[in-house]
Amino acid sequence: MKEVVIVDIPSPGMSPYYCPYCDWEVFPTMRICKRCHNVLVWPNNLKEQKMAKTNAVKIIDKTGELNIIISKQLREFEILKQQIDAKEDQLKEAIKAAMIEKGIDSFDNEYVRITLVKETVRESFDSARFKAEKPNEYKKFIKTSSVSASVRIKAKVIDNE
Repeated sequence: MKEVVIVDIPSPGMSPYYCPYCDWEVFPTMRICKRCHNVLVWPNNLKEQKMAKTNAVKIIDKTGELNIIISKQLREFEILKQQIDAKEDQLKEAIKAAMIEKGIDSFDNEYVRITLVKETVRESFDSARFKAEKPNEYKKFIKTSSVSASVRIKAKVIDNE
């Protein structure tokens, strides 16, 4: 499992930055160390850096509050993920249109394999309607299973950004 590591802000005029985990040279634009693949947390200033160092192990403090550095980083990751997903969707649509136009079913090179999944008709079972119309029959087919605990993160939009 990869760790979240706090990157020191060097004294003015000092550079470069180093990953605290593997001592590899990193830059403020990097979010993940290219050598050890740990997540890099970049405090905005020395005060935040001191807070991060104090709370590095404490993700949640005594009051139940999530560490502010971690919170900001999670929000930033979520926003970046949304932007990347949107760009990926646009690219996929453009590739799909080009493949249909050129009559290409698949493409393969050393980097990617792309396959055009053609439009089909799918049959599905309307469980909500079945439950409403035949509740006793519906109960006979209910299957329960355990779902692992997880964390859901949603980025909040802040007006002054």
